[in-house]
Parts: sequence; structure tokens; C-alpha cells
Amino acid sequence: MCIWKSRTALIVVVVVAMLVALAPSYAALAGYPDREMVDLEALDKDRRTKGGRYPVGSRISRYLAAAAEEVDEGNPEEATRLLKKLKMNRVNPYERALVYRMLAFVAYGAGQPSEAIGYFRQFLAEEMLPIRDEARVRFNIAQLYAATQEWQLLIDGINDWLRYVKEPDPLGFYLMGIAYFQLENFDAAVENTKIAVELAKEPRESWMRLLASLYSQKQDYANAALVLEEMVLQFPKKEYWVQLS
Repeated sequence: MCIWKSRTALIVVVVVAMLVALAPSYAALAGYPDREMVDLEALDKDRRTKGGRYPVGSRISRYLAAAAEEVDEGNPEEATRLLKKLKMNRVNPYERALVYRMLAFVAYGAGQPSEAIGYFRQFLAEEMLPIRDEARVRFNIAQLYAATQEWQLLIDGINDWLRYVKEPDPLGFYLMGIAYFQLENFDAAVENTKIAVELAKEPRESWMRLLASLYSQKQDYANAALVLEEMVLQFPKKEYWVQLS
């Protein structure tokens, strides 16, 4: 029983999954082994204190707005050129963080994931914006590693991100499930994909397909059948009935 035809198909699903907004339930996280949280309250207070020391000047605001407009008009190269005109040693740390983040988003939109990761890391090094913004950027970095198929770096990135969020987006566990599948660590792939499925408020067909496939890969046909039984109820397709039979 093979639900995924190829690893290429999985990569396509990763990209699609990045666009899905979720509203999860978090009971499935109990006992997750890599949940060594940082002190979010202390860090957030520190970031807010630092940020309050540095105003954003009108000149920086104009550059950021102009760059955003160029991106909207489909001119990422011009947006990057504008931002690189700024002398980073002449702007304050808060402004630098904003510029690095904008450069990262521009690079991402231009299909330059490695450059985007570099700018995101420079943003994080400034330690200036609220911790929720930092957490979002850490997740962005992990997603970029998925796009470049750097699976171990994706796993490391998600585990880093998990330290900064109380209620993780289940998409992170789904991405780790795919990464572990690519690395042929099927036990870890099952563990993370199962968490993703359990956290999702509504059943996600592609996630359940992956979980059933992973159980099948491990020759755990009893659990594969349980997943498929749920799938034929939620997504009554002939292929699932055939696989279940």
C-alpha cells in the first residue's frame, strides 16, 4: 500500500501546506520531548524595553514604504536596491531589525531562500522586536529550509521555534514529519505527523495521507487501517476505500 507516489510529490505538498491557516487544539503536545521553553515573559519585556529606546525615523519609514511599494509592483530588485542604499552603521538597532526583515521578505518573494535566511538571521541578531515577531521569523526560516530541501536544518529550525511559542502551529509538526520521512527516520516521522493530525482543528487530508503512508512504510497496517477508516469518512474517495480493503 503506497499512498505517496514519490518524494517529489511530498515536496509539492510542503509548499502548499505553508499557505494553510490553522486553529488547533493543543492537548496532543503533552509530553513532547523537545519543549524546553525559554522565559517568554522575560524576553518579551526585554524586547519591548529595548524597542522603546529607539524611535523609527521618518527617513527609514520612507525607505521601507518605498521598498514595499516596489514589491507590490513586482520589482523586488528595485526594492533591494533601495534598502541597500541605507548605511546600516548609521541607523539604530530597531531600524536595522526592520530593514533586515524587509530585505528577507523581498528575497523570499524573489525566490532567493538562502539570502532570505541570511537576512532573517541578521534580524534575529538585533534582538529588538517583540518575541512574537521573532518566533514568526524562526518559523519562516524553518519553512525556507523546507523549500530548499535541507531537511535536518528544517528539523533544527522547528525545534528552535518550538522554544518560543506556547501554542505551536501544527504545520510545524507536519513539516518535521516530512523532513524525518526524507531522512528515513520513520519513527520520528510518525510521531510528528501524528501530533500534527491530532492538533489540527479539522482533518487535513494530505496530513492524514502522510500518516497512513508512514504507518504502511513501517508495516504497521493496523494503525494505517485506522487512519484510512477515518479518511473514508472524512474524504470518501475510491482510492482510500481500495487501500483500506
